[in-house]
Amino acid sequence: MSATEIIEAAAREGLSLFIKLGGGLHYFGYEGSAARWLPVIRENKTEILEVLRGQDITAVGANMACADASSYWWRFYYPDGTIKEVSFYPAATRSQALRGEAGAIAAIPFEAVRQTPAAPLGKKDEALLRRWLSQIGETNETSIHVLEQCNTDESMRNYYLMRASEGLAEPC
Repeated sequence: MSATEIIEAAAREGLSLFIKLGGGLHYFGYEGSAARWLPVIRENKTEILEVLRGQDITAVGANMACADASSYWWRFYYPDGTIKEVSFYPAATRSQALRGEAGAIAAIPFEAVRQTPAAPLGKKDEALLRRWLSQIGETNETSIHVLEQCNTDESMRNYYLMRASEGLAEPC
């Protein structure tokens, strides 16, 4: 597998490779992807650095997806090597996403990896969510959607439970 193929395959699995200030190789992405790819990356580090030095990060971003593609998740790259991941709802195009990110040199869409909760939503948490949704005037259809998300996506469950506990707190 060539260095270019390694970079592209790792990116498809959510692992981004880039050169830090100072010239070192850096990665950013999901732990599972990193665990799979790091041995291959270490073996081919010199060649990967050569390929990355020859690429413009904005060109890499443009090649990874159509310029007019929209996504809920965008990864922003900055000249100092900083990477920031942001979600949008509704989905945003690259130009819409970049509008709010002053200084970003590239925006690349990616698919967030969902972690399934270890257990179904408990009755106590479900009751909390239903009270909160009722309090904020959400419809029955929205309630069903929120509860489905809480049973399939750990990060959404944590988010909604946090919002519900904040929203139902007694005022001072």
